[in-house]
Amino acid sequence: MYYLEGYDNTWTISRKVNSAYYSKVPHGHYTFHVKAFVGNELMNSPEITMKIHIATPPWLSWYAYCIYSILFLAVLWLVMRTLYIMTKLRAETRMEQHMSEMKIRFFTNISHELRTPLTLIIGGLEDLQKRETLSKRGQDSLGMSYKNSKRMLSLINQLLDFRKIVKDKLELKVQNADIIPIAQNVLKDFRDMADERKITLLLTVSHSCIMLWIDTERMESVLYNLLSNAFKFTPDNGRVSLSITCKEAEDEKDCVYISVDDSGVGISKEHQKQIFARFSQFRKAIRRDIHGSGIGLALCREIVELHHGTINVESTVGKGSTFTIKLLRGNQHFSMEQIDFDTVADENNYSVSTDMKNISATYSEQALPKDAPTILLVDDNAEIRKFIFNNLMESYRVIEAVDGVDALDKIAVHQPDVIVTDLIMPRMDGIELVDKLRHNFETSHVPIIMLTAKQTSEDKFKAIKYGADSYITKPFSVEFLLVCIDNLLTRRRLLFEHFSSQSANHRIEEFVSQEDVVVTNRDQEFMKELMEWIDTNIHDTELTVNDLAVHLKLGRTTMYNKIKSLTGKSPIELIKEYRVIKAELLIRTGQFSISEVAYQLGFSDPGYFSRCFKEQYKVSPKEYIQLHKFKNKEDEINSI
Repeated sequence: MYYLEGYDNTWTISRKVNSAYYSKVPHGHYTFHVKAFVGNELMNSPEITMKIHIATPPWLSWYAYCIYSILFLAVLWLVMRTLYIMTKLRAETRMEQHMSEMKIRFFTNISHELRTPLTLIIGGLEDLQKRETLSKRGQDSLGMSYKNSKRMLSLINQLLDFRKIVKDKLELKVQNADIIPIAQNVLKDFRDMADERKITLLLTVSHSCIMLWIDTERMESVLYNLLSNAFKFTPDNGRVSLSITCKEAEDEKDCVYISVDDSGVGISKEHQKQIFARFSQFRKAIRRDIHGSGIGLALCREIVELHHGTINVESTVGKGSTFTIKLLRGNQHFSMEQIDFDTVADENNYSVSTDMKNISATYSEQALPKDAPTILLVDDNAEIRKFIFNNLMESYRVIEAVDGVDALDKIAVHQPDVIVTDLIMPRMDGIELVDKLRHNFETSHVPIIMLTAKQTSEDKFKAIKYGADSYITKPFSVEFLLVCIDNLLTRRRLLFEHFSSQSANHRIEEFVSQEDVVVTNRDQEFMKELMEWIDTNIHDTELTVNDLAVHLKLGRTTMYNKIKSLTGKSPIELIKEYRVIKAELLIRTGQFSISEVAYQLGFSDPGYFSRCFKEQYKVSPKEYIQLHKFKNKEDEINSI
């Protein structure tokens, strides 16, 4: 039997095997005890002991633990060092963002401060251009001042756009536009600089017309920044070119490539990846008087990416640089909120549309009275629209549309008092537009003036047949157009007044017999039904506009606009006026008191009835009775 002290807890009897086996014994010091054992009896023999030492493995030795401690301290130091570096980087990033925000805030504040005086400068220059007669030199100086003032305003707007981009608040409004006139318009601003520095300025295009869905103002800003950047780093007698190419690839969507190439100083490869970063300036301008803010190319990249496009640069130091923009054709990659279907920019209207919108909005909001009539001007020729607009804007609120389809959308929103439309237009011509308006119950009453270059009696007959109120041939006198508009509005107003001054039956008869204002059969039936219902329910004190709308089977807004257009009064005003006129007839009979008349015609308060009566007839009911008696006596005396 045997026993390993330090490992075994009890003696082990080995009956047949005279050996002991141990495995996986931990390192350390042990004592092995052995006694003789025969059969079932323990022999009285001495106990034999043996000292055993199992050596410690190297990985558990003291020097191994020293190594472990050193490694732990090293890892701990690395972790602390990494955390320190990360904290430092975060602090530097926050500081950089803070400095960037301070720069942007500074630019933004300065921009806002400059807008007001710059607007006044531009306004003064525009007034000088319109009113003053200057020499050729004076005109050139004035034109240069005006152009550079507009450029300053454009730069200020770019800074404000950049602020919006940083705040993720810049929203595009894309329209289907020809990019070539936009590029030509930008190049005009660099012609003088190119001539002065003898720089060759070129424009190459693959097609005569390249339509793109873009935000025209911001894409113009991109082109201007790229060209300005090219001129900044191109020496005198150099070359700057702008190319626009439309490529149709089988493996990808149709794309348009816009490239600006220069023969300037170039950009090193290590700086090309950072050239579009905000406030980055790696190159020195050729001329010392040219400085940059470092946001131009960053703004270009942001705007291009908002268009779901890309912008890249290829450059060789000492040979020049090429900036290439890739834009997708179509509008599938834009959201519905970003797409402006109402505007189709072409070569003509691009140059005036922005200014026209600004003029219309400013004048309408600041100069015109609230009740100024609204004129819808429909013509596909931007110059004609601008010409007519400038002559109407002082008296009317003018809304523009480029064709019949656009006009229908504008009519649904603005509800014009008069429509002036051209005959020949794309998508929907003037005849089709008039026909649709006359067959639409909500627009059948609106006066329409037809403008056309065709002078045949057949065309005039066709226009009048479909419902045009007036037919004016081109070329026409603006004064004549103004007279036509004024006459239509005056006739309509006189019709309202005449209609309001007669009894119920006479109103209907006079209304339907007007020959100088186009009134459709549906409008006649509508007015007849309207007046009959008012006459039937005039005694009801609980009579409401909602009841009238339910009876006419119209929505409140549609009914209001229709009655307002046909009578010049709101439904409430019409009902009130009708009650007062009926009251005047009852008072004339002398059979009822003022209170009885008021209650019979749906007035719950005789005092309110008296105020309404005086408002219409300028005298109170009591004064009216006395005046009526005096006139009757005067008639009796005259008859004698």
